[in-house]
Amino acid sequence: MKIKEVNRNISENRENSNERFRVRYKDKSKFDFLIVNIRRSKTSEVQTFNFNSSDLPDKDSIHFSTAIKNEELEVEWKGISSTAKTKKISTKKESEKKKSVNDTSQIESFQPIVGENSKVIILGTIPE
Repeated sequence: MKIKEVNRNISENRENSNERFRVRYKDKSKFDFLIVNIRRSKTSEVQTFNFNSSDLPDKDSIHFSTAIKNEELEVEWKGISSTAKTKKISTKKESEKKKSVNDTSQIESFQPIVGENSKVIILGTIPE
């Protein structure tokens, strides 16, 4: 299974502007799954959206807009739907302040990507 991953950063001055953002994927026949990570610069909140390549339009890109509702970033996709997983990521300085000697908190990774014809499992670690 081939995966294409795209990261987009949304700056504070553009997060509530009603403008459209583009995610380019070009030739969707070159991958099976598209992962889009949208990071809100102000808070380091990350939303991850997953798309099957067969569900993507035949064009070379998809579009979304953002808005702030109840202090949270809301992403609205144009012409396509997706599920999102939101995760707040601390900066290194913030995490160092919060960490104690007996801290046993764990870092979470993204959800597994599994298809009907999956043949490979990738295992690894997340650096701290």
